[in-house]
Amino acid sequence: MIRYQIVGLMSVLLASAILIPDTGAQPIILWDFNTSGGVYSAIPVNDVDGDLVPDVVAAIYYSDPEPNLYCVSGTDGALIWASSDCQGTWGNQALAAIEDVTGDEIDDVILGTPGGIAPGSSVFLKDGADGTTVWTWCTYTQGPNWGWLHEVAPYPDVDGDELPEVAAAAGGNSSDRSGTVFLFDGESGDTIWTWRVPLDGAWSLAVIADINGDDADDIIVGAGGNSLDNRVWALDGPSGSSIWQRDLEASVSDVAIIEDINGDEIEDVVAGGWADYVACLDGTNGLVLWTRDIGTIIMELSIIRDVTGNGIDDVIVGSWSSSVYCLEGESGEIIWSVWVGSDNWSVDALSDVNGDGVDDVAVGSLNGYRAVCLSGVDGAEIWSYPTTERVYDVSSAPDLNGDHLPDILVGLQDHGYAPTHLLAFDGDALPTPEITLLLAPDQRQLLPGETLSYRATVYNNTQTQLSAWYVAEVELPNGNPYGPVVGPVNFVLEPGQMKSRTLSHTVPPTPPLGDYAYKAKVGNPPNTVIDERSFPFSVVLEGE
Repeated sequence: MIRYQIVGLMSVLLASAILIPDTGAQPIILWDFNTSGGVYSAIPVNDVDGDLVPDVVAAIYYSDPEPNLYCVSGTDGALIWASSDCQGTWGNQALAAIEDVTGDEIDDVILGTPGGIAPGSSVFLKDGADGTTVWTWCTYTQGPNWGWLHEVAPYPDVDGDELPEVAAAAGGNSSDRSGTVFLFDGESGDTIWTWRVPLDGAWSLAVIADINGDDADDIIVGAGGNSLDNRVWALDGPSGSSIWQRDLEASVSDVAIIEDINGDEIEDVVAGGWADYVACLDGTNGLVLWTRDIGTIIMELSIIRDVTGNGIDDVIVGSWSSSVYCLEGESGEIIWSVWVGSDNWSVDALSDVNGDGVDDVAVGSLNGYRAVCLSGVDGAEIWSYPTTERVYDVSSAPDLNGDHLPDILVGLQDHGYAPTHLLAFDGDALPTPEITLLLAPDQRQLLPGETLSYRATVYNNTQTQLSAWYVAEVELPNGNPYGPVVGPVNFVLEPGQMKSRTLSHTVPPTPPLGDYAYKAKVGNPPNTVIDERSFPFSVVLEGE
């Protein structure tokens, strides 16, 4: 690996030279698929059909006609398998991929269903290869009316068979059907433990790295449905015993895990629901680190990699509001909020699609009837797609079309207004260039004298040899360009080849303080630009 060391070239470092397509750009639909009903949850899964491209599993609304679960090709949306021996989902959290438990080297699928007796109110383990049921467990027939399944997730091996287990959260709509959290053996479906929520349903669930020192992951649970418990619980992963609890005053719709905020080297918890605020809780003991009033019901939380440059991840909030919010992970302060449309119930963070080095955001506006991709930096619209059906689910997918950028899955409700209800969109809404350039900085907030390092990766998206060049410059806080600080560097890309290099620059001892932009281009000699990317960074004094 060649490592370029360029010292003293940067009287520089963060700005906002962000490469964003025109606001309101129309996205590129990679493919669509016609299901038997509205798609309430869609997730990417590792390659099933052998074409080396991730595929997609989608669950329809639980009372819509069969089939209820589909697996389709990530490449073109062609059907791989469909399953009719289960119901669909109630929300968009009861479908998850799990590492292979059947031994065929294909990841499998966990499904949680609502409504009535089996196949309702059941946990299903589906063989990822063909959709057959490996095992199922019904809360009504195998438990005393423990309610609908609201969320499922894989959990690391507990019983020593080197296979993952299955965690699930269930609950009904009355106190005699109070919620239950389950841990099932991933291979057999046998219950390892159950834990009852005293009065409410178990509405939400997330797996958190060890918080009690036993070297095993633990489980965070949000209670809701009956407005009786309104708490977040932390449970010991191997045993299901309670570690701590915290009252959040109303039903808890979603919980998410965020990297350590308070410096104790333990992950922390973000939760929100019908109390109209987001709370960040200490993962060790549940103490409140911060709260942020949104003014409306919180529906979904997604953690986005640091957008402010302070080294701490941030929080995207989907709610009954017409706006989407990005909250600063350390303090809960609002970084940005933007109008998208009525009832933005579904949000998901995705890796950078617009070339500014910062992750971006997918939004599904339920009653705004559109799917939207926003810049993680400031919420600026990258693209928007109007729909004739309500948008119930959006989720980030790995690269499906070979441009080395993430793509987006969208699930629509079914009221008979749209011919298809599962769509895959190109993440950046741009045609695939001959060469793709990606930049990944190590950090984006630096002190004078520190080193800015980043990884530059280029892909030849063609099947021909290409001659190429790379050049980079810096935009100073006053807006003036500085450089080039790299290149032009000439190189050759073989058909389909990827090349990656780590580059670094030392910040001078007395640079201008403020916001900079690092700008890079790749193209064909002598001066044809094919792709360009930038990332913001800043130079500050210690303690600022």
